[in-house]
Amino acid sequence: MIPILLNMRELLVENYKKWGVDDLTPIEQVIERLDSLEDRVKVLEEENIELTNELYRLENSLDARIDILSENKLNYFNLGDK
Repeated sequence: MIPILLNMRELLVENYKKWGVDDLTPIEQVIERLDSLEDRVKVLEEENIELTNELYRLENSLDARIDILSENKLNYFNLGDK
């Protein structure tokens, strides 16, 4: 077994003893759960990128609409002064 995993197992054993848990979770289950959580993080990161891109698109669209409305309002007031 990889030395890091042995250290993790020792830490788990110590914590389980401290918490009063006799039945240990097999390290394979912990590793599987860790792998599934890493996969979930990747999915969430991809979703975050997509969401951020969509928010930028909406921001640009709103900025353009505000600019159009501002120009129309300025043109309206400038024509009234002539």
